[in-house]
Amino acid sequence: MTEDVAYIITDEERNAFKRLLADEEKEHFIEQFWLRRDPTPGTPVNEMREEHYRRIAYTNEHYASSIPGWKTDRGRVYIQYGPPDEIDSHPSGGSFTRPAAEGGGTTETAPFEQWKYRWIEGLGKDVVVEFVDAQRNRDYRMTLDPREKELNKPTPIKIGATAQILGTPTPEGKAVLISVPVNMFGSHNLNLMVSIFSTRSTDIDRIRALNNSIADQQSMQSKARGTDGVNNPEWEILRRQIASMEAERDLLARGGPVSNYERTVQGSNQNDTQLLSLAPGTYHIKVVMKDIQTGVLAVDDIDLEVK
Repeated sequence: MTEDVAYIITDEERNAFKRLLADEEKEHFIEQFWLRRDPTPGTPVNEMREEHYRRIAYTNEHYASSIPGWKTDRGRVYIQYGPPDEIDSHPSGGSFTRPAAEGGGTTETAPFEQWKYRWIEGLGKDVVVEFVDAQRNRDYRMTLDPREKELNKPTPIKIGATAQILGTPTPEGKAVLISVPVNMFGSHNLNLMVSIFSTRSTDIDRIRALNNSIADQQSMQSKARGTDGVNNPEWEILRRQIASMEAERDLLARGGPVSNYERTVQGSNQNDTQLLSLAPGTYHIKVVMKDIQTGVLAVDDIDLEVK
């Protein structure tokens, strides 16, 4: 579970396997695990299993750094989704011309790769995954922030957001008030995104059942597109920021996304507030605010324990 099929086993299968005690039960489970994935049952070869272990071997040969290739971000994506249809590789970094959706202009970058998939089941078409070797040690990290590869990217401003646990609990949990100052950019229009992560993975399913306002990836993607279906660069860049700033991988290892909200607000002397209900647990809250006029970013991180 932690190596061979770490990226393809479902939560239900993982929990079922943990409950097994006898070796015979475990062997039967493994046999059924692969049978369920066999595209040609009844034939001597399970093509899915063969391809899966081929992918593991390929990642160990091509993507190893200080850790085995299958543990790297490139290895994980390759094992889950297979070889990309196109790879745009910049192994030495250097001068790079930004596309219009990223603001245009020329910048200097660290080594990076962009993997392009024409179609991924559950994610859609024309999926682009970017990896950056910021430390130049072959440890390419996946990022959804298009500025992550830039050597002279601006440092975001700290917001000063707060999360306050209110005294009156709701039937679902405790009321939490998130307050974000929106006066730091004057009266400009601002894009605001707030994401709440559970830092204990055991809390995730319980919290999801209690909160009906959880925004999933599809709703985020829809807000990143205009009514004509074309990507809205402002929302798209902001959505990428919230998903990747300060080691997205570390956040996911600590738990998982519980809830998020996003909106356009007017800079003023007032705070933007949102009232949420959170079950007992520990949380990490990320806030990203962008001045639509200037493109300047402001961020914040809050650790919160709800008892």
